[in-house]
Amino acid sequence: MSSLRFVCISVAAIFMVGVFSGVSSAGTPKEEPKESVEIFSYLSSPSVCVGTEHLKVRIVVTNSGGIPVNLDISRLSTTVGFVALFDITEMKFRHESFSSIYDPIGQTPQPQITALSPKGFFEKDIEVPINSPFFSRAGFYKLNLSSSVRVNRLSQSSDLFSSDSAIFELRACESK
Repeated sequence: MSSLRFVCISVAAIFMVGVFSGVSSAGTPKEEPKESVEIFSYLSSPSVCVGTEHLKVRIVVTNSGGIPVNLDISRLSTTVGFVALFDITEMKFRHESFSSIYDPIGQTPQPQITALSPKGFFEKDIEVPINSPFFSRAGFYKLNLSSSVRVNRLSQSSDLFSSDSAIFELRACESK
């Protein structure tokens, strides 16, 4: 009689394991990998001397998605705008703006395709000119940087846009 009970418990245990393993394998289906590309930029230094020719900016395109993407880096473009916020010398607010297109205007360049693997990235350093009279006074300025890059998808392509802002200081540096 006790051996019969043992057999019944064993059959019940095998049945329960089969039911639970069926539930776990039939759970939520796996999601398809998705495309997710982002552009961001940052200043190399938040403070430079009045009279400096350029701000150094790094633009980074990341593929945070699960599938590879192709970038046409010849189409990486940047538009720059500045706002003067505060004049340190006179200790007063400024309300002036200045903008320019960093990229030369002309014919569309030949495509330069760069493959970006999942979790991969592409970096490009640029120098943004700050040598106009607008930047002649020590103070705080805001850089507005808009970037775009062409992202090729299976049968179509689209442009990805991003906009970043940063505040930087132009300070009066002593001559050496």
